[in-house]
Amino acid sequence: MRCSLGAALLTTGPYYYTYYNPVLRALTDNKYPLFFYGERMEQAAAHLGSKPGARELTALVYFGRSFSYYFPGETLVFKPVFFEDRGQLLDNLRQSDYLVVYTGLHARMPLLNEMRPERVLYLYGREYVEIYRLADQPAGLFQN
Repeated sequence: MRCSLGAALLTTGPYYYTYYNPVLRALTDNKYPLFFYGERMEQAAAHLGSKPGARELTALVYFGRSFSYYFPGETLVFKPVFFEDRGQLLDNLRQSDYLVVYTGLHARMPLLNEMRPERVLYLYGREYVEIYRLADQPAGLFQN
């Protein structure tokens, strides 16, 4: 048992069972992951952290807890209420330089359909994290 568990962990590192759970994979016809747990947020933070003046940047991040450990600037945590309350979402976007979200949230946040990411991060060949520089988005997009 120990050997097979260890082998399973080696094949899923560095995210282990938080990203890839073989039981869930079998139950979902190989359509994984089902949940986001902060994967690739360290890479998103490194990307923004490498920018000039990174300490002065503010990022609104869907999974901010994983992101903030690696980002030298200010992290605003994306709250679930933003999906329903456009006013609060726009207020937070106006306070931010970047928006970092997982791919696939466009249906819940239609504003993303009008935006273009600065960078997309991949996980196992799949688009996974989108990074938006808010200054590059269409003028007036963040008005009420």
